[in-house]
Amino acid sequence: MGQSRSMSARIEAARASGATELDLSGLRRKTLPSSMAGLTGITELDLSGNELTELPAWLGELTNLTSLDLFDNNLVELPAILGNLTRLTRLDLRFNPLGRLPEWIAGLPGLAYLSISTVPDWIGELRSLTHLEVSGGDLTTVPDGVGRLTRLVHLDLQRNELTTLPESIGDLTNLTEIELRDNRLTTLPDSFGALTGLSELNLRHNQLAALPESFGGLVNLRRLDLKLNQLTTLPQSIGKLANLTHLDAPRNNLTTLPESMGDLTNLVHLDLRHNRLDGLPAALSRLPNLEPWI
Repeated sequence: MGQSRSMSARIEAARASGATELDLSGLRRKTLPSSMAGLTGITELDLSGNELTELPAWLGELTNLTSLDLFDNNLVELPAILGNLTRLTRLDLRFNPLGRLPEWIAGLPGLAYLSISTVPDWIGELRSLTHLEVSGGDLTTVPDGVGRLTRLVHLDLQRNELTTLPESIGDLTNLTEIELRDNRLTTLPDSFGALTGLSELNLRHNQLAALPESFGGLVNLRRLDLKLNQLTTLPQSIGKLANLTHLDAPRNNLTTLPESMGDLTNLVHLDLRHNRLDGLPAALSRLPNLEPWI
């Protein structure tokens, strides 16, 4: 009863004040009251942390919605009438037992932020996407169509079961950040070096034995995390990462390092602990900004 009153109180408060945001998160409710149906002025609706198994048809009448958060519910399908929410720019569907995503999502013209648990084959139709999050699931492959999302600036694929990435990933030249930690990646495609806008790259806890020589194309990279992989060396081209300030590569199998690391003149932080290095390039001692390290 307390949660029911809490939901009703929030709805009535929003109605009375003419609010444009409605937060009904964390109430563990199984259904939505029909009293919400008239709240057509709402632009942001947070229903995360409930136990919804289905959504009412009238939700598709809230056509001013720009943000809809359905994270952590029990939804098994989404009604097609939600395709009427053509003003949506943000949609979070993670942690729902959705068998597959309905294709009407591809018809949302302004969708910029999408958070999901699986990547459908039609993902490339979402040409307005700037942020895509597919983390914490069982994703094993990324379809080639992801390369058509040329407006993406942030891509989060962490904590999945990925072993490879498609060559088309190199077409995402507007990316500034990509999260790939906690997967099972064994290689990176040669096209990865075309991601020249990347400033942060997290590859922690994968199974990488080598990095492609094209890695040197990541000329704007500032932070690189390679911890807990199986690397035995780093590519010679790493010396081209002139903007790199932080490099973390502990707990690998590194036995040698390229002399080109002496060209990383902006490097401030370097962690090489727990490797198999017998020696270090002499040029590292001459890097002007490198913090003391052991």
